[in-house]
Amino acid sequence: MSMIEEIEQLLDIDLSEQRKMAKTVRLVRKYYQGEHEDMLTEAMKKRLRLADGHTLTANWMPLVIHNMASRINVLSITADNEDATRWATQMLADNAFPTLQNRVHTAAILDGNAYVLVGFDASRQIPTLTLERAFDNERGFFVVYSGEEIYCGVKVWNELVRASDGRHVLQYRVNLYFQDRIERYRKLQNAPLEPIDSLSMPILNGDFLGVPVAHFKNRPLDVYGKSEIEPVIALQDMYNRGLASWLSTIETAGFPNRYAVGWDASQLEGVAPGDWIIVAPNGVDKEQRIELGMIQPGDLAGTQAALKGIARIISNITSTAAPEFFESDSVSGDAQIARQTALLGKCQAFQMNAVQSWAQMMDIAWNVQAAYGTTPPPDCERWGVEFSGIGIRRESEIVASAVQAYSTGALSRRAFLEAVRAVFNLTPVDIERILEERNQEIQTELDKKPDMLMASPPKPLDSEE
Repeated sequence: MSMIEEIEQLLDIDLSEQRKMAKTVRLVRKYYQGEHEDMLTEAMKKRLRLADGHTLTANWMPLVIHNMASRINVLSITADNEDATRWATQMLADNAFPTLQNRVHTAAILDGNAYVLVGFDASRQIPTLTLERAFDNERGFFVVYSGEEIYCGVKVWNELVRASDGRHVLQYRVNLYFQDRIERYRKLQNAPLEPIDSLSMPILNGDFLGVPVAHFKNRPLDVYGKSEIEPVIALQDMYNRGLASWLSTIETAGFPNRYAVGWDASQLEGVAPGDWIIVAPNGVDKEQRIELGMIQPGDLAGTQAALKGIARIISNITSTAAPEFFESDSVSGDAQIARQTALLGKCQAFQMNAVQSWAQMMDIAWNVQAAYGTTPPPDCERWGVEFSGIGIRRESEIVASAVQAYSTGALSRRAFLEAVRAVFNLTPVDIERILEERNQEIQTELDKKPDMLMASPPKPLDSEE
């Protein structure tokens, strides 16, 4: 019995949809990593001189994923008051939020679904935020919905443990997260799942803490998301087959196959330019046919055009505006903008869903801090999630406009940093750090020149003048 079948029995719920999603997750991860279906026969591999164990692919899948993921960046998460904002900023910094958000967004875009599990570190007295990647039929995380609410979360992983005979063996672990409890199980080798314990969730404001997980979705059709590359896997296979045909055509053109009729062509081996070839030393009668010919290679230009066409279809279906998909980068600015329009649309759609997920994660983290921490978090009613701009306007134009405004005095130093924060992915914490470091540099310079007479002291960098 498979792991998901055992979990299905524990929950007494049909998990056929989760089983199907897990199969898709395994497939898209393989293609992302370049493990594509082998489209070549042994004869084709020999002709293309491929080494044993090698196959021929040109992997477009990472480009599709990262062209989108690189444009999605959370600048800040703030509360409706300063105290709660400071708490949130510190909590996110303690959890390496810039790295976390990039991994979460990329995982959701690739797998279709990603999760952030919120725990608590008692020693540091802070909530912990952990990316849980989607279940792939062996390990990972998935959720089961009741309507539009999460009924439970399921985490599956494995670890090495020492058996009674001293050997290290692989043990599977399963945690089931419900609204009011966490059930923990383990499984050794072929043995069935056995319970470890059940932990009660704390009660907060008269209700249980709830399932401590935030669900991130890409292209959600209902309660689950869809991988960005799943629709183009068949096209990736077509491209790989076309690539093999193209290279085979090049080989045939460079080293053509020849044929001989009516004579032994083996004597051509070792023939140098200018040598005589004696086809029939004893002469040729009228009915005998003597011919040397070359098998014409395929249409190289046509095969290359087909490859470019497949790449454009992959680009169109996934709305990927990367120059690698097109013949030349020497296109007009308007054409480049037109390419980006669909990409920006899907990025904005992702952001709209992610805003809710990040806010939900903050609600859970606040509740976890309130339930387990010795110091409760500041009161908060609402979280604001700000993403960096993904508009079509070029970053160079944004910086140039900000520099011009600053040089004419229209922007203060702080306002200048705020204007370019989206270009350089600056958070509010980064801006405060830059201002403070620059103020310290100015003070250091003044300390080195105590006798210097100054007409007026320099203004601090956060001055509004």
